[in-house]
Amino acid sequence: MTDEDLTDEQRSWQPADSVEAVAQWPNASKVENWSGVLVFYAPEEWDWRSVALAARTYPGRRVELADAGQLTVDLR
Repeated sequence: MTDEDLTDEQRSWQPADSVEAVAQWPNASKVENWSGVLVFYAPEEWDWRSVALAARTYPGRRVELADAGQLTVDLR
């Protein structure tokens, strides 16, 4: 799933409170930079809400949820 796959409703989603926001982002257990691509690893599963928050955090960058525990942000 990428940020381009989100519906308008998903794209406009806002966390109800700070607890919900922290549960989705940025609670990565490890972050790596692979030649301009940030790779966030999470001990639990992320979903489309994580992609929506990451896309808002890094506007204009490609965000992809590679699998349930790995989210990438292409900074190139």
